[in-house]
Amino acid sequence: MKKGMKSISELIMEYFSARPMQELSHNPVVDWVTEQYIAQGGTTPRDPWRAIRSLYQSGKLIQVRPGIYKFDPDAVTDVAANNFSEEVRRQVLERDGYRCVVCGRGREHGVELCVDHKKPGHGVVTTQ
Repeated sequence: MKKGMKSISELIMEYFSARPMQELSHNPVVDWVTEQYIAQGGTTPRDPWRAIRSLYQSGKLIQVRPGIYKFDPDAVTDVAANNFSEEVRRQVLERDGYRCVVCGRGREHGVELCVDHKKPGHGVVTTQ
């Protein structure tokens, strides 16, 4: 990812923040995020829908039903996935070369990395 570019998660939150309390299908969000990411000089982002799910899992978005999410500014929580400390997260990312252990891609490919699972193949470092 180029310096100064917004991450996929930042773009998703920008989209939802501009539409608080609206129940939004992930399809238009993914389309908008992809368009914005490319416009700021990035390549086509990989799996923005996973980043939406990750934001839901971390307490930033509410899943109304499958594929439908909303942003409630008064209900935002910060759920630490598996309670990994920042130091452990950094160590895992360094260990894996800042690459997804499943697909081998990194931020320069439009992939956001998160440390949120313990079993490889279930995303020790997952694409988002």
